[in-house]
Amino acid sequence: MGACCFEDGSCTDTTATGCSSLGGDFQGEGTTCARIECPLLGACCLALGRCLETTPALCEAVGGEFFGLGFPCASAKCVDLEFGICCFGSECVETSLASCDADAGVYVGSGVSCDGKICFTITPGGCCLYTGQCVEATAAGCEEVGGTFLGDFVPCGEIECVFPHGPCCLPDGSCGILSADECDAVGGSFAGLGLECDAIDCGPGFGACCIPGKCFETDESDCLSSGGVYQGDGTDCGGVSCPPFGACCITSGVQGFCIDTTEEECDRIFGVYFGDGSDCKDISCEVDTGACCFEGGACLTLSEDDCDRSGGSFAGAGTDCRTTDCAVAGDIALGDPLEFVAAGEGVQCATGDLTDSGFRDVIVVEPSTAGNGPGVAQVFRNEGGTGDGWMGLTPTTPIPVGSDPVAVATGQLDGDGRLDAVVANRGDGTITVLFNTGETAGGGGLGDPLVIAVGSQPSDVVTGELTGDGVTDIAVALAGDDSVLILAGDGAGGFVEFAMLGGVETPIAVDPEDLEGDKDLDLVVGGLGGDVAGVFFQIPGGFSEVVLIPVGVDPADVTTGDVDGDGDADILTADRAGVATLGGGSTVSVIINNGDGTFMPSVQIPVGADARSIKAVDLDDDGDADIEVVADDPEAGLGIQVLESLAGEGAGPLFSLPIPFGVAADPNWIVTADMNLDGLIDLITCNLDDGATDGSVTVLINELQADCNDNGIADECDIATGTSEDCNGNGIPDECDTAVAADPATSVARDSCPDAEWLCPGFFYAGDTLGTEDDQIEFCGGRFGAYDVWYRYRPAWDGLAFVSFIAPGLEPVVHVFDGCPSDGGVSIACNYPNPNGVTFTARRGETYYVRFAGRDFRRGLFQMDVLGPDCLLNELDGNQNGIPDECECLADVTGDGVVDIADYLQVLLASGPCDGCPEDIDGSGVVDAADLQIVLLSLGPCPKPPDPPAGGCE
Repeated sequence: MGACCFEDGSCTDTTATGCSSLGGDFQGEGTTCARIECPLLGACCLALGRCLETTPALCEAVGGEFFGLGFPCASAKCVDLEFGICCFGSECVETSLASCDADAGVYVGSGVSCDGKICFTITPGGCCLYTGQCVEATAAGCEEVGGTFLGDFVPCGEIECVFPHGPCCLPDGSCGILSADECDAVGGSFAGLGLECDAIDCGPGFGACCIPGKCFETDESDCLSSGGVYQGDGTDCGGVSCPPFGACCITSGVQGFCIDTTEEECDRIFGVYFGDGSDCKDISCEVDTGACCFEGGACLTLSEDDCDRSGGSFAGAGTDCRTTDCAVAGDIALGDPLEFVAAGEGVQCATGDLTDSGFRDVIVVEPSTAGNGPGVAQVFRNEGGTGDGWMGLTPTTPIPVGSDPVAVATGQLDGDGRLDAVVANRGDGTITVLFNTGETAGGGGLGDPLVIAVGSQPSDVVTGELTGDGVTDIAVALAGDDSVLILAGDGAGGFVEFAMLGGVETPIAVDPEDLEGDKDLDLVVGGLGGDVAGVFFQIPGGFSEVVLIPVGVDPADVTTGDVDGDGDADILTADRAGVATLGGGSTVSVIINNGDGTFMPSVQIPVGADARSIKAVDLDDDGDADIEVVADDPEAGLGIQVLESLAGEGAGPLFSLPIPFGVAADPNWIVTADMNLDGLIDLITCNLDDGATDGSVTVLINELQADCNDNGIADECDIATGTSEDCNGNGIPDECDTAVAADPATSVARDSCPDAEWLCPGFFYAGDTLGTEDDQIEFCGGRFGAYDVWYRYRPAWDGLAFVSFIAPGLEPVVHVFDGCPSDGGVSIACNYPNPNGVTFTARRGETYYVRFAGRDFRRGLFQMDVLGPDCLLNELDGNQNGIPDECECLADVTGDGVVDIADYLQVLLASGPCDGCPEDIDGSGVVDAADLQIVLLSLGPCPKPPDPPAGGCE
């Protein structure tokens, strides 16, 4: 923090980044507005009558004359203020430019004196001075005054001296015409001699930014991050009229918040504008909420506007979901808590496959019960089993670590391919790296501890690629040092200090995440002192200065997750003390990521009390992250509260009321993982001493059976959701049909497709069912007969194909695959709900397998036909690649048993008449493109080439 001065002499205390974004002049770390006096700008007269508005110090640095504090260049008259050397032959006089010109002298330059300068006797030779003037001088005299000598007896009339000034991009993004030295002195970037400002670009998106009561010039990103309204590239505060600001109320779920912005911006974010000049200090954004009912019986407490935008039905202001005929249920379904006893109190935990079993284990850190003494880390081995057959966790032997361990993370830290762990020890200021030995007995695979001193009160630790070299590194939050330490890994188990990131007071938690979409991990830090979330963006060679975002009071944990479903990771904190305006209980702060390195202001959502830990993962499999927080529900007690994200319902960042889940223990931390490999994320807590145990680990298995249309069929198996095909028309997608083995339309039990006949347009294939046997399988109101046959179709060109089936009384099924299912072919089309056939896009040369089945046991005749591209068909071409079988391996002209590029080149080099040569594969007497085509269609292993057929290979 430090003082930030503005052009009008005003001052505010902020960070260097914040000062820059506001267009101010940062006075240095540790300075305060109370102790400094902000320098005012004024007109500075430079050479040739030019003027620059700057500080007295910078004016002196460039050899100018300061015209007065607060005095603009528009009112200054600089032309008569030039003062320097004027030569009258060999006589030197110090005077102004105007006086020198009036007396017919030669003005050599401003800001210099005659001391040590000798005016020379003019002799032929042009000399270009830095003022742009040309004088005739000797070579020595020209060099003495810093000129450029152009040659003896070269008169000035034949010389055009280059004006030694050009565009200078100034630190504020504007452009001015200065010399290279002047530009450098004011911290600018010189663009080149002789150019104009119109010819250069001093930076992207630079223009006027309006904030309440002020206009400053910056780029668009800085303007938005400052809460301003950008007026467009190339605009300046002198040429724009900032629109009026006013209070804007925005609602989010059960609460509202106020921002000062323009009416247009307020409308864009669906806010309520209270008029020009209104102020959030005078506005209450209290939300009238009520029960909002959704299809399927779900209920959320929302404002009427949010309920309407979410597609719900508002039951009225003041109504409650508990007394309304739609209960809060949502799609969150967690099983009963499964508790596993630990050796001590579990203060924090992490997951990872530490035992190389293919399942994620849990590692817990447990401090000593004797106070600030050595603690342990304990691995809970995942015993495996998928779905409902999950076998649970087995605790292993605790592993000694440092004093008062408080955090743990997993990662591959020594390059051996096995997952290791790292523990943060608050009591002795160290971390303990536990390398995986591969011995899964005892401590669950971990051992070989490496102790590294890191600093005061390490409070959290994470792993990830943080230094741009592709190797896993370690980040440690140091609450006692107000910093985050980055330790760079060498890939072999060694670590060195890479960076110490400051700017967050009392960092209590840290989380790595790519917040900009550049595939580099950034760091989000929860700051207990100052109640902020701090963001450090990873940049080449290190990290940016911190971006601070206010959150609720006493943030205990920080995490990231895409809660609004836009593809960008958002930031969330668990705030133990919440905010006074929400009753003083705990809150969750939600910070929406705009995806461009900027963020929306945080929004606080009440979650009871004593919030301790937070995660954001997709529990209901709808594509956006839900929020899971350890907190004390006023009715259910301490446990997990889940806030279901409704972003998938088109509501943006909107959440359900907290849904409580008990853990049968005293949870302190929450982590997430798919413990039983069913594709759903489960919840795991590590628990403190609850009286029944000294500590434990609890697992809640995700038992999601989403049924968004409430028809009794899970969404993933519900054809009504449009997720898949339903060839038998029973309302259940084929891959979910429990009668699949008995259904000839979806089963491969009778898979005879490798021997299928070829099917081509223009041919009617007639026959009857293969018998009158009744399979005695009742399904969908009928029985299945035994008729089930396959055909193959290979089109000669691209186009739409229609496979028809005429079978009176048979309830036909037509199913098209892109290959034989036994070889991995998948369904691409089926005829339901069209009972007469199916249309699909056919591609030249591809082989499609078409299945015909009868869904009735009665005997009947049938006919099949194909409408579409002709077949690429030849009775002597078994693989239907267009080359007769006996000609195919004639393409192996090199005789090495394989058709490859060597054969292609040999044929290519033999182009032309060549009757009977091996390269004349088709026997036409000429080696041409037809022979090359045969090579391309025959690539792969081939036996010894046969003799050419008598009829040739055409």
